[in-house]
Amino acid sequence: MRTIGFNAQQCRDAVASYLAEVEELLKLVEEPQSMTPDQVSESQGLLKNLKSCLKRDSDLRSTSEGDRKMSEVERLHFAPAIHQALVDFHIRTNSKPSREWFSALYNMRITLGHAHAGLQNIP
Repeated sequence: MRTIGFNAQQCRDAVASYLAEVEELLKLVEEPQSMTPDQVSESQGLLKNLKSCLKRDSDLRSTSEGDRKMSEVERLHFAPAIHQALVDFHIRTNSKPSREWFSALYNMRITLGHAHAGLQNIP
């Protein structure tokens, strides 16, 4: 389970993990009309897990206690990226994969990719 008070490397690792999950989902839903029922179920499960983890990380950091415990790099880079990725996550987890899924996931990839690139220069 993720905690709070990440250093730069932990922020990079967490963002990279989220990026990998988004990339996996993007590959799965690239052609939503040709997905098998098993692929639909798998993608819904992955999407639900991703949303749950993003929400947990965002909620943990949005409290006054969380704000006090966050490191500077976490406050300036990680928390805003996680929050924006959650905002970009405007698809229902029980819906069928669609172009809307792809678009939302693509936007999340951009948000998380920018955060990951920005974290690369922080020691």
